[in-house]
Amino acid sequence: MSWRRSLRWGLLCVLAVAAVFAASASAGEYNLKMRPEIGKCIRVAARGEFRGKRCTASSPGTGKYSWLSGPGAKAKFSGAVKEGLQVVAIGLASASFGCTSPGEIEGEYTGPKNLTIKKLVLKGCHSTEGPCENKAGSTAGEITFEELDGELGFISHPKKLKVGWDVRPKSGANLASFECGGEIVAGKSTGTGIPRELQGSVIARVEPLDRMQTAIALVGEVKHNAQFPQKFEGGPADTLTLVKGEKLPGMGKTPFPATLAGHLGLTGEEPLETLGKCTGTGC
Repeated sequence: MSWRRSLRWGLLCVLAVAAVFAASASAGEYNLKMRPEIGKCIRVAARGEFRGKRCTASSPGTGKYSWLSGPGAKAKFSGAVKEGLQVVAIGLASASFGCTSPGEIEGEYTGPKNLTIKKLVLKGCHSTEGPCENKAGSTAGEITFEELDGELGFISHPKKLKVGWDVRPKSGANLASFECGGEIVAGKSTGTGIPRELQGSVIARVEPLDRMQTAIALVGEVKHNAQFPQKFEGGPADTLTLVKGEKLPGMGKTPFPATLAGHLGLTGEEPLETLGKCTGTGC
């Protein structure tokens, strides 16, 4: 065999090996533009995109299930904020607060990667200075948040698959404005407390993933005295700030880095899946 022929055979072998590795890599790749997202995994008569009812194993044209992206017509959800939610202002314990009663949440999914929280009320909220509530006339211990937007993203993948909702104010800088420690008369605030503002955004981890069901949980986590995570993969930092005002107007405001630890349970109008995993040539 001539050296030219040997060279040709060698090149063909290299190309064949490269093709095998490329195929293997593509089978495990994630389409970052598509996933993670919410939607429905439905059974079809023929030529489905996925093998199983979770739509995580791609099988284009031969599967029994297909993926419908987005929430569909029944997109609303409601639920509860579990008691024990805590917001900690790092560096000033008196600015921190916790909520000992279950709160309320309502909203809707607005797209494959988006939601809006129209109502979020924390209850039984207290700081070391006293009960916390929005303003004069508000029920003692109740903090109602502004309208919020959420965006779905990867916290980590693919080996340690974690997905979360990045929640931030729909407009303006404040997630919530409230006061703590004022006088309470007949269960209502007199507006004499020390003002606070919770600003920025927070990423809450989603549980469970890759499963059709009506209920999901959003979990705010704190590790080593810092919010976890503080950003999506490849994204900018997402941080919380608690701004504490002074007792007297005009005395200024002081911002402190903050963390939020809590558990929110959402129940949708119909089953949806948070799709994070996908393997196979169609992913």
